[in-house]
Amino acid sequence: MYVLNPVKFNKPVPALIKLAVLAPFEITPDIVLVPELVTDRLLLTLMFPAVRTLVVIVKSFKGLEPPTAPDKVIFADPVLIDRFLNDAIKRKSGTVLVSAHFGSWEILGHWFGVNNYPLVGIAQRQKNKGANLFFEEKRQLSGIKQVYRKSSMDSLYDVLNANEILGLVSDQDAKRKGVFVDFFDKPASTHQGAALFHLNTNASLIFGICVQKNIGHYQVEFIPINPDKKSVEDITQLYTSEIERSIKKYPEQYFWFHNRWKTKQ
Repeated sequence: MYVLNPVKFNKPVPALIKLAVLAPFEITPDIVLVPELVTDRLLLTLMFPAVRTLVVIVKSFKGLEPPTAPDKVIFADPVLIDRFLNDAIKRKSGTVLVSAHFGSWEILGHWFGVNNYPLVGIAQRQKNKGANLFFEEKRQLSGIKQVYRKSSMDSLYDVLNANEILGLVSDQDAKRKGVFVDFFDKPASTHQGAALFHLNTNASLIFGICVQKNIGHYQVEFIPINPDKKSVEDITQLYTSEIERSIKKYPEQYFWFHNRWKTKQ
């Protein structure tokens, strides 16, 4: 048993831990660290960004601290906000926002809401009803909406037909329903919804993340996805590669505790 008080790990911690901190593009996920290499400091390095984000969410939920006040959010390239995000909305064909469990992903959604962008995020329903209600109410406070996975496809297309922004977090194992693309040079089953929505509606496709710079300060980054090829696999590879590039740049900000390569090709 690997112990990190008050968290206990009852199975070997995968090499994604070392992958995140030391060399994200050199170690394969098939390697399992031996117990003596799984240190408290190593685990805390990965857990701290997620815990810090949760604290900010709770403060926001209780009205103690607005997490996306103008003095707390910067942009990697402010021109991109108008050039890509606003231009995408002006096209009136809807916008598909692809993101990942990276940095302060909940803060990214909050930023959209308080800045009056019509974001509708696809969320996973939590098994714990209290936790599910907490996150649903927290998200709606900022002005964004959410629908749950397995909602009708018509309702999702309605979002795009209304020229709103459909947000998808597309970095987890998609099991047998996914398309296999390269993620750190290894085939990974990946959700293809963003690619399908883009192909079927001609909606703009944008990748976005919220990087945690310091406590309570964030950097929002947007990158347009402009595929030359019009296949689901090619488009899915494009935004998966953007996720990979972001992880290489900020490896400590990715939520590594998901088995990304669980489904084998």
